[in-house]
Amino acid sequence: MPNIMLHDDEARMALGRGVAKLAKAVRGTLGPRGMNAIIDRPIGTPIISRDGVSIANEIELEDPFENIGAQVVREVSKQTNEVAGDGTTTATVLADALVQEGLASLADGANPVELVQGLEIAVDEVIAALRRAATPLRGSEEVRAVAVVAANDEVTGAMVAEALERVGPDGIVDVEYGTTVETRLEVVDGMAFDRGYLSHHMVTDIERMQVVLDNPLILMTDQRLQSAEAVAALQGRWGRSRGPLRVMGGG
Repeated sequence: MPNIMLHDDEARMALGRGVAKLAKAVRGTLGPRGMNAIIDRPIGTPIISRDGVSIANEIELEDPFENIGAQVVREVSKQTNEVAGDGTTTATVLADALVQEGLASLADGANPVELVQGLEIAVDEVIAALRRAATPLRGSEEVRAVAVVAANDEVTGAMVAEALERVGPDGIVDVEYGTTVETRLEVVDGMAFDRGYLSHHMVTDIERMQVVLDNPLILMTDQRLQSAEAVAALQGRWGRSRGPLRVMGGG
């Protein structure tokens, strides 16, 4: 099949149409009064969601050039979700507005390079204005109010606020799918190390990829345990009948 190419205004307009179509699909979900979108899939049940990035991920346009435009905005939505965890619909709507106004300016004879430079200056000004206008959250009640709007659910919002209050601003909150209809909060005290397992054989819970030791003995040493014989000697010294052993040794 030969390659099909578009150039200049024809190419830009096709990309713009793709951006607009994807933005239109998610725009109705914006804000606390946003509506759900329903997306059919070839395999599985339809998706019902108000999450911009979830909707964007399911959209494929028939026109290949329009689909390229949609993919660009989909990437904007994904990056917003990775960085902020929210605001994906807002990012999509803003991207659509910038693209459409940019295309209109180009059609009126604007210089593309100067247009991009102007947008970069405007972005810096907007970010500075937002930082000046931003108000830090004060107390769990304000956190709960924000979480309720984001989740569109009172129970979930209250649970998020409780989780943040219990772990503090520097704590780690992890969301996992449950196996029951009950939504629950579990707090685990301790420390987190930004490093993975040296071997998957260390894992005791395969499904969660966790190592869970109940009431272990703890051995702290400044020596390196570099041989199987040394580990075997420790095992013989403490005895498996006394429970699991946690060794913290030299690096």
